[in-house]
Amino acid sequence: MAPKIAIIYYSTWGHVKTLAMKEAEGIKSEGGTCDLYQIPETLPEEALTKMHAPPKDTSIPTLDDPKTLEQYDAFLFGIPTRYGNFPAQWKTFWDKTGGQWQSGAYWGKYAGLFVCTATMGGGQETTALNAMSTLAHHGMIFVPLGYKTTFGILADMSEVRGGSAWGAGTFAGADGSRQPTQKEQDLAIAHGKQFYGAVSKKKEEEPQQQKKEESGQGQGQSKSQGQTAGEPQQREENESKGPCGLPFKCEVS
Repeated sequence: MAPKIAIIYYSTWGHVKTLAMKEAEGIKSEGGTCDLYQIPETLPEEALTKMHAPPKDTSIPTLDDPKTLEQYDAFLFGIPTRYGNFPAQWKTFWDKTGGQWQSGAYWGKYAGLFVCTATMGGGQETTALNAMSTLAHHGMIFVPLGYKTTFGILADMSEVRGGSAWGAGTFAGADGSRQPTQKEQDLAIAHGKQFYGAVSKKKEEEPQQQKKEESGQGQGQSKSQGQTAGEPQQREENESKGPCGLPFKCEVS
């Protein structure tokens, strides 16, 4: 069964949204499907206007209830960093997931991430590292991008480029004017392909692993029953032995 994947992002100026769309493109190119959600805005409209932030895309649903994500097998999180960490909008969402944390509703689900920073030293890898604490508390399994399928892009030093082994990425510039380059978009597409492939493989292995576990439990029960049947005889043999292991009838002078 194909994995059910959700791409969840927050985007102020559209950089992370662009990457999210490219991640989805990569998943679909491999025959998969995914749903897109955007994290609710927490800034007042007045502040957004002064920041020259464009209107949000109303065609992409806003993720108001964390319970919505319980139906999915895997997630790709789009994070525009704030000082190497989640922005307030993302933190507000995670603060609402106490029920999922307590019940383990996200436990065992797969997660990847992609980021956007203002500058090259703004947290392309630090943001991913800091996100690990949240994933760990929810019991999610992190799936990194790695270099296997993207070495050509990640090792290319011919131009400024966001992204790392942790996941796809882009730079916005200090004023938000820089948009994702073609290479960064290509990396996001490759990330979507890789993530879908990795999660699909694990989903295919799950039924086989479950059968092995069930088979192992059955064998363990049979062995336990066999041991129980032989216990009276073993106990009788043990009782006929002396403290040194020799029969009681033996006399040592």
